[in-house]
Amino acid sequence: MQAQPTTHTHEPLGLLWLGDPTDAVAHFARRAPHVRVTASDVTSMVAALQSGAADLLVLDAAQNGIDVSAVLGHLQAATLDTPVLLLTRPGGEELAIQAGRFAVCDCVVKTADYLLQLLPAIGQLRARHDVVALFRTNRHSQDRLRTILEFQPAVTSVISPDGIITAMNQAGLALLGAARNQVVGRPFTSLLPDGARLDAAAFLRRICQGETADFDHVVLRGGSQPLAVRTRAVPFRNGDTVMALATLQERVAAPPETTNPELEALSAAALADALSEIESLRGQRDLWAAQRLTYETHAREAAAHADAVIQQAQSDAATLVKERAEWALERQQYAHRQRDAEQTTASLAQAAAAVQHVQAELVQAEAALETERQRGAALLADLQEARAGAGVDHAAMLTLRDDLLRFVADADSQCRTIIEHHEARLAPGAIVSNQSFT
Repeated sequence: MQAQPTTHTHEPLGLLWLGDPTDAVAHFARRAPHVRVTASDVTSMVAALQSGAADLLVLDAAQNGIDVSAVLGHLQAATLDTPVLLLTRPGGEELAIQAGRFAVCDCVVKTADYLLQLLPAIGQLRARHDVVALFRTNRHSQDRLRTILEFQPAVTSVISPDGIITAMNQAGLALLGAARNQVVGRPFTSLLPDGARLDAAAFLRRICQGETADFDHVVLRGGSQPLAVRTRAVPFRNGDTVMALATLQERVAAPPETTNPELEALSAAALADALSEIESLRGQRDLWAAQRLTYETHAREAAAHADAVIQQAQSDAATLVKERAEWALERQQYAHRQRDAEQTTASLAQAAAAVQHVQAELVQAEAALETERQRGAALLADLQEARAGAGVDHAAMLTLRDDLLRFVADADSQCRTIIEHHEARLAPGAIVSNQSFT
């Protein structure tokens, strides 16, 4: 039984593309002219989707600068029910799981032939989106569900948690080469060979537990002819039951290569050159590895030497700081001693001046005393001469002697007073003659 093409196959389809759509535009122009691609960015994305300018959002997460979480956050904030086709690098399955929490999403890995996967992925994604949208609006419209399934160009089926196929569209029946009563109401595993049924059951359990996954397997077309397919399934809730919405896509094997001796010879030569180049690169790699080890050893030695130099410099700096502090203390002490010496020198200069002054006064005093002594000697001589004279009054002589003795005592007292006065003005330790002139 052949599937009849539907008018939906060639209906205009608008794609809003976040990223660089150059290759996709050229591909769709050749293979699917009804697909219209519009480049966009995150800023204008929401407005374009709200205006109905696009039926599906293509998010190229393999390009730098595309923040998947931010884009999906904008979709959720705007409450946009738009299917998302996510393009990822190999190993980007986590992004697909993350996107599946926000919207009906499909994932295509950007390999060399990813453009060939776009149209089948878009058909399956739109089919799942239409079915999920139906169950959101009216979960009990089973007739409408079957109608939508029938008009989907992609092979679409609904599988219950116990593995029973509850619905499959005409495209699916044509792919399997079976009538509806041979498929609907039967276990999904009955379409597979015995060796793949356990894996298929585990796959369905994962889907009904909330995961989104792909399953590459073989179905028995017409009950006996093996056909390689890929089943892509997503969970959706129908009331209190989580069911699997699955799409099947035939896996087309690569055409067999024809034998060409010249091409094989060129391939062998190229392989030999490649192996030689690989060996050369390995040798170069080993050389670079040895050089790297040498450089690392030298770097470690230089680092150790630098650490030792730094530690020595730190020790020398600490010593210099300590010596500088000691020098500062000694300089302060020297400054104190210098001030003391200057004060002592000034005191000594004052004392020397005072000694000179005292000495000058003493010289004057000695001269005066010498004059008085001479006067006393003259008086004494006069007294003795008077004693020798016969006519001299004895009482007058005694009076004259007493006057002379008083004069000498007064002169001696004055001399002592002058000396004591000047000794009080001298510095401690200075010595002045205190000879009595009595």
